[in-house]
Amino acid sequence: MKFIEQLGLREIAITARGNDDSILIPICFIHQARLRFPISPKLKEVMARYGLTFMQLSINFVRTAFVIDTLMQQEGLPFSASDLPSVYSVVRPKREPSTNLFMGNHYLRLRNNQQT
Repeated sequence: MKFIEQLGLREIAITARGNDDSILIPICFIHQARLRFPISPKLKEVMARYGLTFMQLSINFVRTAFVIDTLMQQEGLPFSASDLPSVYSVVRPKREPSTNLFMGNHYLRLRNNQQT
């Protein structure tokens, strides 16, 4: 499994420890090389509906959106971002009183816990 690690300001790219086939690179190189990491169109649609960026999502939010999309495709049923609120509600992070910043990420919660 490959990971991208951000280097510190004074660090240089070297072979990653324990992974002789990997090399650490500054994240700005990814931007400069115009590399893109594709995001599912359905996830983009969900993020646009709720006005969220990828960095605001919890991993479980992403997994849930992928699983729902995959299951609906397997069953041959239509699914759009407008269908998501009928089953899930988006839980927004709470504001930290001392700093007035939001702590945590957005996640999805079933509207009805008794629902299968």
